[in-house]
Amino acid sequence: MNAIFACLMLIAAGISEKAPEANRSNIRTMPVVRTPESNTVILKIVLPNEGQVLSANPVWMQFRIDGFALQAASSQFDRANDIAVSKMGQTVHIVIDNQPYFAINEPALDPFDEGGSYYDTRYKFEIPFKLKEGMHTIRAFPARSFGESLKGEGAFAVRTFYLGKQSDNPRIDLSQPYLTYNEPSSQMNLKEGQPIL
Repeated sequence: MNAIFACLMLIAAGISEKAPEANRSNIRTMPVVRTPESNTVILKIVLPNEGQVLSANPVWMQFRIDGFALQAASSQFDRANDIAVSKMGQTVHIVIDNQPYFAINEPALDPFDEGGSYYDTRYKFEIPFKLKEGMHTIRAFPARSFGESLKGEGAFAVRTFYLGKQSDNPRIDLSQPYLTYNEPSSQMNLKEGQPIL
């Protein structure tokens, strides 16, 4: 596991604006305790539908999340005082294909129905870049303000869709090992000498 942390530290050094000299003696790895998380956080992708064929860009996405407040600070966890923290607060990280993630924390759609009853929290937004024709895969998961992804039972969602025309590409088999990477990245406000997740 320390080899993974060392690798991530090297990646982070390459991401920061002022990369330090390639001196491995400056890199330290430290084991950390996993941040407690709730098993009640549920994230579901609403749009696009599984296997849907969309005609053109822009592509709109919608998800719903329960049990996780976007924009809130994760200051209740000790780790928030020790490492780099995003000013965006808690977010949902969206990975399209293998592009770097983009974070969503914008205001939710109205979660109440006409009678004033609470329904759920939905977010709708345009994917911020153009997609090529063919198959695309969305991965979405909530992340604390210090970048740690939640790993509970309902916190990870995957959706495959097509732009222009459907292809014969295989779908992702989540019963097999599948790696989704989010941090360290250029999304975090990295400072020299400050630890990163």
